[in-house]
Amino acid sequence: MKHRGIKRWKKFLSFFVDYPLERGDSEITGGLKLTLNMGRICLSTKNAIYSYEDLYTSLSVGLHFVGDRIPEFRNVLILGFGMGSVAWMLRNEYESPVRIVGVELDPWVTRQFHKYYDFEDIELHNMDAMEFLKENKERFDLVCIDLFEDELTPPQFEEEAFFRLVAGAMNPGAYVIYNKLPAAGENFSPESRLAGTFTGVFPNTRMLPARANRLLIGIMET
Repeated sequence: MKHRGIKRWKKFLSFFVDYPLERGDSEITGGLKLTLNMGRICLSTKNAIYSYEDLYTSLSVGLHFVGDRIPEFRNVLILGFGMGSVAWMLRNEYESPVRIVGVELDPWVTRQFHKYYDFEDIELHNMDAMEFLKENKERFDLVCIDLFEDELTPPQFEEEAFFRLVAGAMNPGAYVIYNKLPAAGENFSPESRLAGTFTGVFPNTRMLPARANRLLIGIMET
């Protein structure tokens, strides 16, 4: 997976200052900006980073946790594809040829992905994650959940009904990585409501810190 249409001098400059690529007024998220930073494409809002290639720390921690299993994966589902940080890491860091299916609600983001990346074996759906899961007939070996509106996770993606749909899209022994940025003052711990709801569907669950974020990593029972 490689960049498309970005000159070398722009990448070099981005190691000293953010180089602007695009700005978008998304109806879904509001103001979005795409920049080059440290040679990476970064998608962000005023309050949150959505994609940052291999420097997208939260999902990088999650992939590292399941890293030994990645060569065994046949297909991966990414809910909240963004600019494809998970796909970038799978292709470029782990050198995995795994088939990748991405779901991204925002058409502006999808257009930027097609504009700025060369990619292979990535099937990208421009739709709501819940609707995709309701229509989906496939089973995946890894599901990455990175669903945000600005810095918040929409409440429907914290409910048991959603996690049941995710479980229905997983092979036995598959992994699910759920990325969460706790709100100010929120006590997001293994005893929290969200963690309890997640664990109710995926009893074999670990919670991992990823800077300001927290990850719930579950395994589908065989």
